[in-house]
Amino acid sequence: APNKKKYSAQFKVKVVLDLLSGDLTLGQGCAKYSVTNKSVAAWKKGFLANASMAFDVDSTALEQLRL
Repeated sequence: APNKKKYSAQFKVKVVLDLLSGDLTLGQGCAKYSVTNKSVAAWKKGFLANASMAFDVDSTALEQLRL
């Protein structure tokens, strides 16, 4: 869709962590942040799939955190 909103990585992480904390249901999180269930489900899936990168010492992302 031409009017598709682009969200920052920081925003996506905030939404996903809010949901993972258990304080909000998917529906509540979507309403709170004005995003669709489909978007949040995809963000959560991607976040969890890549979570191990946070602990991967060879990760370039971890190197950037050390700068």
